[in-house]
Parts: sequence; structure tokens; C-alpha cells
Amino acid sequence: MNYPRLVENLINQLIKLPGIGRRSAERIVFWFLDTPTQDAKDIAAAILQLKDGLQFCKSCNNLSEREICQICSD
Repeated sequence: MNYPRLVENLINQLIKLPGIGRRSAERIVFWFLDTPTQDAKDIAAAILQLKDGLQFCKSCNNLSEREICQICSD
């Protein structure tokens, strides 16, 4: 099916996620279209916060919000 460019773009981005095929991506896109705008913005913000605020501990490689995790810094 031919979707508008914006829909196709999001489908193509979602397909990059592990375990998400085209059909699942289409379902997710249509869920986003049906959900309140604020919910979609909250999800987008959470993804950006994750990418900007989380890293691997320099010492043990555990997930951390700082260079050295709480366990290693204790």
C-alpha cells in the first residue's frame, strides 16, 4: 500500500528496531496517529532522554547516568 511520505518515513525508522517488521511498524504508526499528541511527545522525549542521559560505566560497563555507576563509585 502507498502511504504518505511521513508515514513511510516512520515505518522505515521503526523497521530498524529489533523484532519489528513492516507490518508491526505499520501498526505502531497507526497507533501513534490514534493516540493523543502528548502521549506521542512523551514517548519521543523518553527516547531522547535515554540517548542523552544514559551511558555505560567506564569501570564495569553497567548502565549508568554518570561516567562511573553507583556500584563502582561506592
